[in-house]
Amino acid sequence: MGPVLRRPDELMFSALNERKDPLDKIEKACRKEVGIYPAYFEFDFQRPDPGLFEMNIRRCFFRDFFDRHDARLVTTVMCAWDVNFMRAIDPSVSGLRAERTSLLSLGDGQCRFAVLETDDPLAGYTDKLGERFAGKQQPG
Repeated sequence: MGPVLRRPDELMFSALNERKDPLDKIEKACRKEVGIYPAYFEFDFQRPDPGLFEMNIRRCFFRDFFDRHDARLVTTVMCAWDVNFMRAIDPSVSGLRAERTSLLSLGDGQCRFAVLETDDPLAGYTDKLGERFAGKQQPG
């Protein structure tokens, strides 16, 4: 799935990597994409301050499906896809950085994606999913 869909995400978000109103453009693009998701996903968007855009997912088909099969952690395979669009936000071009601080698949109450203004052109993407599995032995 990744190689097929990665390029469209990169193209969409590379077009948003501009200095003029980048958070507004990202918010507009995210709001438009909601329509492609079925009703068993629930989103909300927030702008707690002018330099921050949050997308929160309160219900996720994949998490619900794998929960019903007692395999919630398998949901993280689907969660890993989101890294593609979050990494496409380039702080050296747009002055923005991305982070994911919570995930339903890891037991949090929502998935929280945030895009924040930054003055650091080398600001890295941070991700709770990556932190959860970094340096740990996988069950085998």
